[in-house]
Amino acid sequence: MGPHPAVAAIRLAVRHVLHDILNDHRTTSEAPVLSEQAPHAIQMLATIYANHNMRAEVSALLKLLEAEPPRRNPYTVAMLHLKLGDREAGLRWLGIACEERTPQIAFLRWQIRVPAFNSIRDDARFNQIVRCGERRSN
Repeated sequence: MGPHPAVAAIRLAVRHVLHDILNDHRTTSEAPVLSEQAPHAIQMLATIYANHNMRAEVSALLKLLEAEPPRRNPYTVAMLHLKLGDREAGLRWLGIACEERTPQIAFLRWQIRVPAFNSIRDDARFNQIVRCGERRSN
């Protein structure tokens, strides 16, 4: 019996991230330029690290994600910041998710009880973002 499908997906994501970063680093003296799939793989890997409280690794990957505006998912970046306990960055990125009409923002009103939102649930800015998501879903 092979590994659980989730484990296989994680291994594949890590392999893609490392391949992209290492190959780009070897071919240029500039900062690595990520392939089209790399931001998604980095988001997956950062989420795994966040779920295991690997703060330094998440922070390093967040820097890569935040530098890739057209291809990163601001909702995922917000959730990673919230998992690290960074309320301000989480709220800022949720606002960006709303501005950019990230699909997940339309479902925010049904997710407000998710534990990741505990630290911001009573913040007026969070309520504004939830209302923004409601407008986006109409």
